[in-house]
Amino acid sequence: MEGEKTNGPFHVQEAANFYNVFDDLFGDAYFIPVTSLDVRYSSGKQNEVETRVYSGNMIAPREVRKIITI
Repeated sequence: MEGEKTNGPFHVQEAANFYNVFDDLFGDAYFIPVTSLDVRYSSGKQNEVETRVYSGNMIAPREVRKIITI
């Protein structure tokens, strides 16, 4: 979607500001994130569905035992 490409980074920055991500991770530094990441984890169990990381989703520790390289 075109809106996701043009406005998406600003929405991510707004969410990061709201949750104090920049303060917690970078101190006084801030930026507008322009690169999307595709991060997925596996619990390591056989036949287990992978868990994909989205903006704002909560993932239990048992779901992220093994990162899947994309």
